Amino acid sequence: MEEPHHRIRALHTASTITVHQAYSPEIGLPAIRDGRFPDAWKPDRTTWITPSFLWMMYRSNWGTSTGQETVLAVEITRDGFDWALSHACLSLTYLLTLTSFLHRARQLLTRRRVRRSRFTARTPA
Repeated sequence: MEEPHHRIRALHTASTITVHQAYSPEIGLPAIRDGRFPDAWKPDRTTWITPSFLWMMYRSNWGTSTGQETVLAVEITRDGFDWALSHACLSLTYLLTLTSFLHRARQLLTRRRVRRSRFTARTPA
């Protein structure tokens, strides 16, 4: 079976998909308590959503960024997700973060290779 070129990995049903989003406690805590967003929530604000809880935690600085202290799992319709995806764009922040992450990962892997090669080059005394 051939793997698709693009794929979204997410918790989903036939009609919904779960995404994660970071909110301030003023929005997130009432949403948790009441099962719906409070009046302070603005549906037209620019925002990040992601199927990955871990990525959203990283993006919100592990829930410590101001206004992003509450990370919610939000179940939306597949049609709503398809609409959001068709109207989405990559942000410069995302590209810079990804580039920084990949650069740092390369540095760490290079160091590990160097350490391993030094270790394997040694001979028992």
